[in-house]
Amino acid sequence: MAVAALMATLVVGCSPQIPQGTALLTPGDHGWETQQKVGGVFTDGFETLDVVSEPVQVIDVRFEGGEPGLELIGYEIVPPPRAYASIQLLPGFPPKSRDLPRARIQPGGVLDDTHPQGYQLLLGIKVVQPGRWVRTGVTIHYRSGGGEYVQTLPAELIVCTREFWKPDNRC
Repeated sequence: MAVAALMATLVVGCSPQIPQGTALLTPGDHGWETQQKVGGVFTDGFETLDVVSEPVQVIDVRFEGGEPGLELIGYEIVPPPRAYASIQLLPGFPPKSRDLPRARIQPGGVLDDTHPQGYQLLLGIKVVQPGRWVRTGVTIHYRSGGGEYVQTLPAELIVCTREFWKPDNRC
């Protein structure tokens, strides 16, 4: 038994780690809250990706926290120019809004630092259980300068279902 545990530790210890990246601007801590229905789908459009060095090719996006009540069902990246740098909350996913350009960066597309407005990250979220759920950040997995990196943006989102909403309109 002890040998099996040691072997498992050695295997895990030898797993390659993806290094932390610095190609995206890491914003200061920020967040917001919303009330949603169980089964409801909405778009969090509050985050922007600002490239500060070599071009970036996004591979994947994931949440930090929020489980098991929130499910990331997809993401889209909107290039500049946009009338608004970001739109915090949009119904459904993918979102439809006249305030949002129709253009999207296709999967595998490259983001560069030539746009001071940055790229809007649209996160499709489904509420799958009643409760008060807290996402603490958004992790971006990307390629840049010949390597693969991950970078976590401190992006808190608190989602409450109706029965967890407080009388003062807070979550």
